[in-house]
Amino acid sequence: MRGFSTLLFLILLSVVQSKKYYFTFYVNLICRVPHRATFAYNAQFFDRDVVILNDDDAIGKPHINRSPIGNAEFRVTGMLTGDELWSDFFNVKMVLYHNCNRENKEVQLDINLLPLFEISKLSDDKYYQYYLNRDITDLSGEVNHKGYLVQN
Repeated sequence: MRGFSTLLFLILLSVVQSKKYYFTFYVNLICRVPHRATFAYNAQFFDRDVVILNDDDAIGKPHINRSPIGNAEFRVTGMLTGDELWSDFFNVKMVLYHNCNRENKEVQLDINLLPLFEISKLSDDKYYQYYLNRDITDLSGEVNHKGYLVQN
């Protein structure tokens, strides 16, 4: 019986880990600092994990660029293979380092994306598209952002 329980656990674990969650983030950052030609930014998306000893999971690679003052539009794609077994949602944040401020100093801005990204209990892969349009002028610290989320 013990061998059967171990086998059943390994099968369930492989099913949970084989599911893929695909993310596409469409981002428009707005910077309105007067008397400046450009601003720089470094954006990366993460799924916050609730387990203390587990680091947040990166979703895609960092997007690093310098843009003219005004709108900076870009797209980031990434994939995760799951979350903690008891999670019903991905709690996604964008960690943004930027210098869109009057002092031209690099600051960190954590943007918590709302609504939360529902984790499907079905065995099919899941696709998420999130649209983020945010004025980051003189912003630092942590903010919540309600964007447009499409889940397939």
